[in-house]
Amino acid sequence: MILSLTKRLGQIGPSINTRTEKHGEEGVPGIDIPVLEIFLSAEEFCQIMQDTEAHERMYIEKPGGAIEPCWPTLPPIELPDQYIGARVTIEPIEGAGETLVMKPAKVSKIKLERQVGGLTRMKCTVQGNPPDHTDVLALLNKKCRVSIINASLDEPKADNQNNLPLDDKPQGEVTMGEAALDAEVFRAARDADEAISEMGRRVMYSAAKKAKKARKRK
Repeated sequence: MILSLTKRLGQIGPSINTRTEKHGEEGVPGIDIPVLEIFLSAEEFCQIMQDTEAHERMYIEKPGGAIEPCWPTLPPIELPDQYIGARVTIEPIEGAGETLVMKPAKVSKIKLERQVGGLTRMKCTVQGNPPDHTDVLALLNKKCRVSIINASLDEPKADNQNNLPLDDKPQGEVTMGEAALDAEVFRAARDADEAISEMGRRVMYSAAKKAKKARKRK
């Protein structure tokens, strides 16, 4: 699967991690850049969820035409996927700044937050090797235009394709009622008694991950 997001507004986060990577015998500078406030259309939401009906399932049209998220108490969706081989361009629009282009780059830690109106807010981490003498720290907290082009889904090995926190469930479809989601989602799925698609697995993964973090904080 190929993910491409054309140039749009975004914002760089408050911290950029720098490190040294070994490319053979040579040390090469590497960076992790958090990119926030990227908004996805309905089609792009379906693409990144790998489900052509994802938007229809996760949003509802209210009387009068307003589009709102279904199950508003559902937490943001944290995807386990990462994309590789991307060409990422970050162009600051606040003050002087150098455009950063990284290829190949990796896109990971994708979090999706559904919005009233039908758009989906995305944040992610972009990892790559910046060109020499690029002042990447000048991008901190800056509004920018960002594009992610020709990113390939990093497919897991066959042994790990269902390595999600589903308590050793066998391969195949899993009903939503069997997952420990919040009560509103549980009731809705129980009443509908519908099997979960790949999109549903992603939602369950995200909810289970958030519940695990909450238990650790107690």
